[in-house]
Amino acid sequence: MNRNESMPAVILYYFGWILTIAGVVAGLYLGFTLDLPKDGYTYLTDPHPLRWVYGFSTIIGSAVFGLILVGISEIIAIISEKSYEHKELQKSVIRRLDEIIKKDSAD
Repeated sequence: MNRNESMPAVILYYFGWILTIAGVVAGLYLGFTLDLPKDGYTYLTDPHPLRWVYGFSTIIGSAVFGLILVGISEIIAIISEKSYEHKELQKSVIRRLDEIIKKDSAD
């Protein structure tokens, strides 16, 4: 990603990747550590039977949403770049027309 892009595009890009990475870490944490306490005991626990379902759901959900944000940031960056090119082209055309008008008025 080019650093000359619009600020919202850059913010969404980094936020999307941070969200994706945080979701992967949180999902792995859930998968490895989610426990189900035994009745009557506070320190004796069994692994939760759905811990990996919750973990993978967290990973998939954060990855999808994070990568959607990265895609939106790319769309914003492309639109911003095209807008900049359009403004530069417009300035170039205006300068060229000014030169033609000055040349015609001098003749």
